[in-house]
Amino acid sequence: MSVFLVHGFRWPRKNARIHIILNNIDDAAPEYMMARQSTEALNENFNKLFPQIMNNLPVLQFIEPYDPTDETSAALTQPYCFVSDLVERSEAYLDVTSVMNKGVKAAQWDALADLRDKLAPGEKIGWYVVHNGDEDRVKSMRDGKGEEDGSITGSSKKLSGMFKQLMKK
Repeated sequence: MSVFLVHGFRWPRKNARIHIILNNIDDAAPEYMMARQSTEALNENFNKLFPQIMNNLPVLQFIEPYDPTDETSAALTQPYCFVSDLVERSEAYLDVTSVMNKGVKAAQWDALADLRDKLAPGEKIGWYVVHNGDEDRVKSMRDGKGEEDGSITGSSKKLSGMFKQLMKK
């Protein structure tokens, strides 16, 4: 189980899908934005579209809430993912105060606000605790691979099976 403390904003999944489609970002998966390939493709796209904004931001990360034990149809997709300029991962415990006290520089905060206004107007910028219990997703975020052979299969097979069940109904 991974828990992330992130600084950023929620990006509604619907808006993310539209952005990915309209900008023809073939390497970004709207339902799997934590994956390294999706993250790299989105950062590249943002750098092209918003160079002045991205000059003041680090490489962004996209953190998704996910509960692999949830087998309901709602688990197929979460309503949003977090666009984050700062991410701390915790497996056991995390001193939240020390992370938050590091702060965010004014130029970085302003740039994130500008990006938020382009992607998700009205969403709040802040600190969020995000649970993601899918180690395949977390591993793919780090190294671009889900399993030993490089495929991302664990949760994908589960989601694929759930999707097929929904399609039969």
